[in-house]
Amino acid sequence: MAERWEKALANPQLSGCLALRRVRVNRASGNMRIDFSASRLLTQRERQTVRESFAKEFPRAQVDVSFAYPGGFAFDEKGMTYLLERLFENEAGARAFLRGDNWQFADDTLSFSVSAGAGRAFLARKNVDAQLAAILRAEFGREVKVRFVEPENMSEILAKIREDRVREEERSAALQQDRVRHEEKKAQARADGAAFGKVISDNPIPMDELTEATGRCVLCAMRSASAGVPQMGRCTITAPMPRRRISPATASASASL
Repeated sequence: MAERWEKALANPQLSGCLALRRVRVNRASGNMRIDFSASRLLTQRERQTVRESFAKEFPRAQVDVSFAYPGGFAFDEKGMTYLLERLFENEAGARAFLRGDNWQFADDTLSFSVSAGAGRAFLARKNVDAQLAAILRAEFGREVKVRFVEPENMSEILAKIREDRVREEERSAALQQDRVRHEEKKAQARADGAAFGKVISDNPIPMDELTEATGRCVLCAMRSASAGVPQMGRCTITAPMPRRRISPATASASASL
């Protein structure tokens, strides 16, 4: 079996950029699905060569070969050429309406400029938008919305996208400023002696009733005998136990203020 795999990938230009991801075999029919990872975009001819090689080595099985690109997808001339080639493998009729120069990409939306009429009707009937989105998802791990717009509306769409992006950036900046102000107030409160932590809802117990079986305790507040002013402190218990709330009723447990 290993020899047949090596023979199927005898082309050094292909074997050097392909890594086997997964092989699935239908035990009932013997059909195979082979998934590869590729370090670069493969041309249509290269993809066809791999498919034909495996079909030749396993003539009794129907072999389905797929390719994925962990490096991701770039929305540039090279990337769009590949994407449209992949689409035209299954939808050759879309070639008359989609070109490498009538698209725009912004905010995870790929827009093609296509005039209304037969072209838009054909693309809608063939679910070409869903096919393009499926290729980007399966081969590149990208979630992209695809749509077809009137040529004269393209500039309006791009302007709206830019406006939405500016609003989102302004909203993010405002949230960041709020977080900074909140942290500054919190730091100042700490400097003034404030303490922060979880609210303890257990009923308080007198300190003179504490034993090792009581559990871990938290001294949440103390009052000055002279001024009656609430103060925060820590109660040191020798045994590690779960937290409970206590009241500073006596001096039988050691406390540090």
